[in-house]
Amino acid sequence: MMSTKQFRMLLVFYFVSLIAFFTVDFIPGVYPALLDELKAHLPDPEFFGMPWLLFGVGVPLVFASLLGLVGLFLLKPWGRFISLYSTLISFFLYPVLGATVSSGSQAALAEISAILWGAVLACAYFSPVSAQFSKNRSVEGGI
Repeated sequence: MMSTKQFRMLLVFYFVSLIAFFTVDFIPGVYPALLDELKAHLPDPEFFGMPWLLFGVGVPLVFASLLGLVGLFLLKPWGRFISLYSTLISFFLYPVLGATVSSGSQAALAEISAILWGAVLACAYFSPVSAQFSKNRSVEGGI
């Protein structure tokens, strides 16, 4: 049975794995020289050539995702809603991101963060913690 504390720890582990995923790229020597060269020659994603998509969808989606994380941590009903729908909307952006190159470390961190995010959403909707998201939470339920 998952407690609120365990749910929040799961959120923290997810966030740490996500940060690690984005920062592992900057560690020298993570990519073999050939992959590093290939990555340097990849065209920019189509996403960057469409400023309306980048600033009209991408930036608000990142903001909504971060807001959803805060809402989940605070056990707010809107946190679940925003997190679920920002995840669903993000799937539509994958086709315009283009080709990517990743190291084994980065791929592993991507998998770990995806699994943790799935667990967070599942627990937010289908575990005893889900009751904590009710709009009429009592003071005894605590945060």
